[in-house]
Amino acid sequence: MFDENGINYWCSPTASFSGYGLLQYKVVRAMLDMKVNLKPINPAVYIQDFKACPEWYKSWMNNDYTNKPVDIYNKILGIQYPTQLNCVKGQTLIGYTMFESERPPSIVIDCLKRVPYLVVPCKQNVEAFRNAGLTQPIFKVHLGNDQSQYHYLDRDWDITEENPFTFLHMGATNWRKGHDVAIKAFKHVFSPDNSKVRLVLKISKQYTPQWQINSMNTADKRIILLKDHLSDSEMLNLYEAAHCSVAPTRGDAWNLLAFQALATGMPSITTNYCGPVEYQHLSYPLNYNMEYCDQKVFGEDWGYYGEPDFEHLCELMKFAYENPGKCRVKGIEASNEIKEKFTWNHTAQKILDVINQIS
Repeated sequence: MFDENGINYWCSPTASFSGYGLLQYKVVRAMLDMKVNLKPINPAVYIQDFKACPEWYKSWMNNDYTNKPVDIYNKILGIQYPTQLNCVKGQTLIGYTMFESERPPSIVIDCLKRVPYLVVPCKQNVEAFRNAGLTQPIFKVHLGNDQSQYHYLDRDWDITEENPFTFLHMGATNWRKGHDVAIKAFKHVFSPDNSKVRLVLKISKQYTPQWQINSMNTADKRIILLKDHLSDSEMLNLYEAAHCSVAPTRGDAWNLLAFQALATGMPSITTNYCGPVEYQHLSYPLNYNMEYCDQKVFGEDWGYYGEPDFEHLCELMKFAYENPGKCRVKGIEASNEIKEKFTWNHTAQKILDVINQIS
């Protein structure tokens, strides 16, 4: 059995609405439930104002953290953006991080060179970091699902005008998430007089400039834009009302929102590149082409991304709409496998296995 004594968790500042924020407190919660002696070693004040952060997480940090210099510790686990992991010092720092393209910028690689051990969620991340010159051990550990929240939902598959087939696209409205492709494909496949289908766009208002929100407004009343933060119960209701997740991303280290949709029994059309490759057998994998990315970050380019195949996306959306029964079966299969193999407890245990291996 793993000896958990001496494991310390670097409580780093991050936005609790973000994927990193969710990953942080889901992994911590799973480890605490597993009775791991996990202690926070950074001041808790960093996240006190984040409304989406669970109260138990704030309480745990307030009650248990120590302000001793972090470099005196062994077995430090940090979950954070690559450029923030270099803030931690320790001989046994394990940094769980990720990236979404073939060429991480030099500032990212320079920061990660100072992290002795890396954990990433997908094979593509391992390869991208290796190709960029990182030589330290890199371990692959998948993200998980909260079964107490995102479990199988027996949604209504009887498609009518009152219960239209609903495609659901989720995420920040940046170029990488592919909302533009989802909207374009929806309009191309479904004629304006088809009232038995709709597209719901759930965006993160906190990270979306107003001009981008304005650009997504459309005269097509079948395309619905949801901007406000949703509670856990509201998110569950959103999943239950939808029939197929559509995620034509250009690069995603996992795409947790689409993964959660799968857990509820909703099939997902997901670009078969980067993170979603790890669960492509559970979804409807979308073809892509490698194209050069002109989105400048840190003054550099990100190399190549996986541009979703527009024609293939149209075919998959048409197939899903015309075959709700097959979608239902696909969703049940995905939900069952996630329940058995992809919970946050599975993720936490794999991270513990990594710590045990290097200790």
